[in-house]
Amino acid sequence: MKLVLMLLVLMFAGAANAASVREQGGDIFYVGDDGISRQLTSLHADSNPLLSPDGQTVVFGRTTRQKAPDSEALERELWISDLSGKQVRRLLATHHDEVPEKTLTQFNNWIFSADGKQLYFLSAAWAVSNALHVLDMASGKEHYITDANDVLVIGRGKYANHLVVSKHKYFDGGGSSDYYWLVTPKGREIKMVGEDEEQAARFIRKQQR
Repeated sequence: MKLVLMLLVLMFAGAANAASVREQGGDIFYVGDDGISRQLTSLHADSNPLLSPDGQTVVFGRTTRQKAPDSEALERELWISDLSGKQVRRLLATHHDEVPEKTLTQFNNWIFSADGKQLYFLSAAWAVSNALHVLDMASGKEHYITDANDVLVIGRGKYANHLVVSKHKYFDGGGSSDYYWLVTPKGREIKMVGEDEEQAARFIRKQQR
């Protein structure tokens, strides 16, 4: 009986451990639901790992030796790894253009669509705003969506796969705001949903009930 109880405890303990990813010393580690940690990269140049919705791949940023335009900061590319660390490849390199919407630089805030088929990310663009882009995971094609300084994804409900983004807007009478707006996956604005990230998160939780 004690052996059976012990086995049940171990089974439930294992089921309670969700898989996760982390960065340590510039390297990416995957921790499975078995609690075992696996090192995926070892170049000491990687950060901000993100586990895909299906739990099969990890997207992360990799710092290069190239400096970003008009900045002392080093560029960062998007890379992807399987859970063994044996298949690691670059997803997206930086690209510079006179048109801000076509420039890919200083990637940040990447997040998967609910189904994992698209990867949204921000690229430095204007003085007061980043540019929101999307990368199709199957084809490798990316395109600009809209201006944004933060991006959240609605996973289910009426607005499933829609986005909530922070936009810097100027008031007609002067001044500006950085409110959060609900937008379609193609960037069309629907409505303002919050004055800060907390209100935006509350709106998303309400939609997903």
